[in-house]
This record gives sequence, C-alpha cells and structure tokens, in this order.
Amino acid sequence: PDALERLAGYREALQEARISFEPPLVAHGDWQERGGLIATTQLLESGRAFTAVFCVNDQTAYGAYLALFRAGLKVPEDVSVVGFDDLPSSSYSLPPLTSVRQSVRVLGERAAEAILALVCGRRPQAESTPGRAGGARLDAPAVMRGTHTAQTTARRASQSSAR
Repeated sequence: PDALERLAGYREALQEARISFEPPLVAHGDWQERGGLIATTQLLESGRAFTAVFCVNDQTAYGAYLALFRAGLKVPEDVSVVGFDDLPSSSYSLPPLTSVRQSVRVLGERAAEAILALVCGRRPQAESTPGRAGGARLDAPAVMRGTHTAQTTARRASQSSAR
C-alpha cells in the first residue's frame, strides 16, 4: 500500500480503538531512516504528548528509535514503536521491532496474476477495496516483538503532564 492507504489504515485502527485522530501527530518524511529520525524529532519538538509511533515502514522506525534515544526516551517503556513491512533486519534491532508483515510473495503473485489476465485479454480479478477503483487489500498481520506495550490511562496522563 502507498502512504495514503497506510494513513487510512491507521485512521481506521484509531477509530476501532475509539481514539480520536489528531492531524498534528502525523509527521511526514521520506521512507528512509533519516525520514523517521526527522519526523520523530519534529513530533518531539512539537511538545505534543504521544505514547506510540506507527511508522510507514521499518526503515523509518529505525530512525524513530534514534530520535527517541537522543531525547532520552526508552522503547517501549516510554514510547512504543511499530513498523510496517517486517524486514528481516527488524528481528535484529534492539529491541526487536514490532512490525506489520506485508507478504512480498503474495503481493508479487497478485501482480503477476493481474498482468497475465491483461495479456490474455481478461479483466484482472480484484477484491473490492472501499474508496478505491480496482486494487486489492491483502491481509497484513502484526508481528509482535519487543517495541510495543499496552498504554494505561494513568501512564498517558503522567506523560501528558510531564511534557
């Protein structure tokens, strides 16, 4: 999924958890480590309280780690971090990164099936995705590792008053 789809998924998850969407808590950057570092640094400098960072991919999560470390914060004790893509290196980061797994193999299979259908003069089969013409949504399970923790109301309140 592209950035807009990932943002839409983030908003859906917030809604399901009955958490309000706060646009100032969405930082933008490139999809590399440096982008995660810059975006997380901007969030920290904004003074807005947050207990978790959901990154557009695992590489930006590595940059988020560095920004949080430089700010004297611990992952996951102070801030949870979750990536997307489940890169092989994510299980070797310290702590190992919790990530949403997107199967490149399944994505490739779906793309190849669509191309073959077009070559054969057929319309590619696509699952219905709300808000999109064509396309498919793949299952993307969370791979729970060491960078997330449940947030309690008391902890959120104490962090809000501390910042």
